[in-house]
Amino acid sequence: MELMNPNIKRIWELVGLAFAIMFVVLLIVFRRELSGAPRVVDIGPAPEVKQEIMTNPSLTSLPPPEKEAVHASTIDYKGEKILPNNTEKLPEATRFESFSYDPAVGKEVNFTSTCNDVYYSVLIFSGLDDYKKNPGAAKVNNSFACPTNRIAVIKFNIADFNLPIGRYYVFIADQGKSGTWYNPR
Repeated sequence: MELMNPNIKRIWELVGLAFAIMFVVLLIVFRRELSGAPRVVDIGPAPEVKQEIMTNPSLTSLPPPEKEAVHASTIDYKGEKILPNNTEKLPEATRFESFSYDPAVGKEVNFTSTCNDVYYSVLIFSGLDDYKKNPGAAKVNNSFACPTNRIAVIKFNIADFNLPIGRYYVFIADQGKSGTWYNPR
C-alpha cells in the first residue's frame, strides 16, 4: 500500500515551505506596526502630512528617534548664533505651548508646525528650566524627518516619556544633517 506519491509529497513540502516563508516575511514587515514604533504616513503634496508618535501603554520608553538629537550650547535663531549669555533675541518660553502633567491623569500633546530643514526636533523642557540659558536641559529631545510638504503634525502621549508631575513647555526647532537644533518656535 503506497501512502503518497513522492512527487505529490514534494509539492506539499514546497507549499508548506512557501507558507512558512510568507509568514516570516509578513511578521518582519508588520513588526514595526505591531511594536507601537513611531509611524509616518506621507500622503504626498496634500495640505497635511501626518507624523505621529504612536502610544503604547506597555512601552517603558519610546523607540529611538530617526536621528539622534544633539544638545545645543548655542542656539541659532534667524541666522544668528545666540550664546547663553545673550539670549534676549530668542522667543520667551511663555510663547510656547505649556501644560501641567500628572502621570496618574496622563496628557496628550497635539500641534502643527512647519519645518525648514532635513529634520525637526521636538523638545520638552520643565517649566523650571530656561531653554535659553541651558539648551541641553530638555527632558525630551527627539528629531524626526521633515515631511515633504514641510508641515509636521505632532501628536504624542507624555506618559511615554516617564516625566514626573510638573509644569512643562514644548516646542519644535529645525535641525540639519549635522549640528544642533535651531530656530525654536
